[in-house]
Amino acid sequence: MSKSLKNFVTIKDILKDYNSRSIRYLFLMHKWDKVMDYSLATSMPSAVAKDRQFNEFLYNMKARFRDDKIAIATSHQAWNEEDFRVSALLHDKKAKIHAALADNFNTG
Repeated sequence: MSKSLKNFVTIKDILKDYNSRSIRYLFLMHKWDKVMDYSLATSMPSAVAKDRQFNEFLYNMKARFRDDKIAIATSHQAWNEEDFRVSALLHDKKAKIHAALADNFNTG
């Protein structure tokens, strides 16, 4: 896209049709130092699908935690071995995602 060719799209225009999370996924799906092949036909649907995938995962997690809250309210609330394992796994994944994003933006 090029401003001189008048075939560019502003973020304000894109926000009329897509939410900000989808636009963020669009940018995350491309390396900062490579040409971004933007297309309403391919790039944005992929970003929207990724946004939907993460949203569905988070909704499922909320539902799971909501069900667990009922069980927790009637049981002992100390962490067990599985809780510590999941917590360590989440912290590890968070650190790996941060490292990957920092490396891609050449800030690491």
